[in-house]
Amino acid sequence: MVAYDPVTGGPLEGEIELRGSAVGDVCAHEVEIEQGAVFAVRADQVKMDRSASVLVAAHKVEAQDVRTVLLLTPRLRGNVTALIDLRTAVAIGAGFFLARAALRLAAGATRWLVPGRRRSK
Repeated sequence: MVAYDPVTGGPLEGEIELRGSAVGDVCAHEVEIEQGAVFAVRADQVKMDRSASVLVAAHKVEAQDVRTVLLLTPRLRGNVTALIDLRTAVAIGAGFFLARAALRLAAGATRWLVPGRRRSK
């Protein structure tokens, strides 16, 4: 189920409520899920109760006994088990950036320190 406005391409106005359902993709202003499974939820407000998802991205999440892989929200209230949350995602990104910078620095130093490895002009 994909809930998009066909004219604007944005999320549907209003609220989507799911009870005991399995859904692929939900995008709306307000989403309420009870005992459901959803692949991806994108909304302004999400309320989830005893549910599971792969991705939850919202401005505000209220959850009780929810499991998700990726949780992106500045405001969370409730009990959520997330494999990756917003802080973890930022830390992973910073780690990749620093590792890449260190590898480039090491590669540059190797070119200048090892004889015969210098670039010819």
